[in-house]
Amino acid sequence: DNVTIDNTGGLLMNVTLDGNNCVERLTVNKDEYRFFYADGRLIAWEKTLKDMNFGAEALHARGTIEYKDGDIASITYSENNDDPTYYYCTPSSLYNVNGLLPETLSKQIGCFGFEHLYYAGLMGKATKHLVRIIQIDYPEEAKRDDYQIEFNYSINKEEQTELCTYNFNGEAASVNYFY
Repeated sequence: DNVTIDNTGGLLMNVTLDGNNCVERLTVNKDEYRFFYADGRLIAWEKTLKDMNFGAEALHARGTIEYKDGDIASITYSENNDDPTYYYCTPSSLYNVNGLLPETLSKQIGCFGFEHLYYAGLMGKATKHLVRIIQIDYPEEAKRDDYQIEFNYSINKEEQTELCTYNFNGEAASVNYFY
């Protein structure tokens, strides 16, 4: 099925859904995204951003996602022909009852700017648990230090996540969720 999405930004968006009603292909103007699934979960994606002036490929990014017991175990992310960056996820004991996208990983999961498609259930199943720790390992060529992000959550009496706090690049961050 093909679906055209109207938006206030004037972008021309077209979505092709697979047989399980998950996004298989997404085009935004001339940019193309492809998504791949197994057992109802997003396992790989790739995007090609085009130069708006000449139509040449300006960026090619891809990611693969591995799961363990319904939770993201690792993400391998790369842009163009650069060596990949690895993201290792440790789940918390809290169930992901609201199907939340792991904070800070939209780009690596392939849905940056399209989180609404994830939350609409169009990008496969959410993780079983909330993410507790993300360990980021850069390739040597990146000349960047590896680091990790630790997440803390507050839940309400219905066990819904209301708050996520973490430090990112030395800065405190928080996300409030409203239902």
